[in-house]
Amino acid sequence: MQFDGNEIKLTLLEFGILELLALRAGHTVTRTEISDHLYGFDLEPNRIAIDVHVAVVRRKLEQACLPRPSHTRRGMGHRLAEQE
Repeated sequence: MQFDGNEIKLTLLEFGILELLALRAGHTVTRTEISDHLYGFDLEPNRIAIDVHVAVVRRKLEQACLPRPSHTRRGMGHRLAEQE
């Protein structure tokens, strides 16, 4: 995927996380919502695994020159900043 001329290589899982966060930009998305989006309602992956995947997406976006693209709201979930 490309953003502002910068190539961002995402796995399918990472793309799914970014897709959900982008669809809900400006709103906090819970780990359960991320899990349901990625795996359906039958599987419940480790909470830490979701946080790790979100951190990887955040790092890749930051490397593409997007300063602080997402935020973790402790105990609540993750949020993608709205772009102006």
